[in-house]
Amino acid sequence: MNIKNIIGIITIVLAVSMLTLTFMLVSQGIMFKAAYLKMAMANLYLLIVFSGLYLVETFSNAQKGMSRAIQLLGIMVMFFGVMVSFNWLDFKTMWNIPLIMGVVYITLIELQLLKWEKSKHLLKILGLLTIVSNTYIFAFFLFKLSMIKMGFVFDIAIITSVFSFLIGLMLSNPLKKKDRSGQNIA
Repeated sequence: MNIKNIIGIITIVLAVSMLTLTFMLVSQGIMFKAAYLKMAMANLYLLIVFSGLYLVETFSNAQKGMSRAIQLLGIMVMFFGVMVSFNWLDFKTMWNIPLIMGVVYITLIELQLLKWEKSKHLLKILGLLTIVSNTYIFAFFLFKLSMIKMGFVFDIAIITSVFSFLIGLMLSNPLKKKDRSGQNIA
């Protein structure tokens, strides 16, 4: 069993546990147990990191340096996400740190899947839109901006990021599995 399969299995287990925790929280209503919420927050960080690692391992031809950077950032996101989720690092002051790192992590994965460094024309513009909108999201959490004042722009940034990434994926068609020699197969 190779590392890609192990990461895929862990991702599926985390997704199922996230659904279970979400169901448990929703079924308890307003009187939910805080421990379930803490576990759900930590599980969400882990799920995001392992999903990203699986996507990069399966569908990207990332260079070794970029792959290692994504893995290192993923470990940092998991560490700070779990520490803040369980309040081992003060939640009131540190809540934005794992979100900031998560935005950077997701941006790197998006750019790897879009093969942005090799793209041209419209794909380059869509990648640039993804970077700009994710930079705003990064700044929003870094400076702890108010949803009342900047929420509308935040919503636009998220919608722009998601749609530019999805359109870029459709146009670039990077989700072809690669075989062991690094060649894409259908």
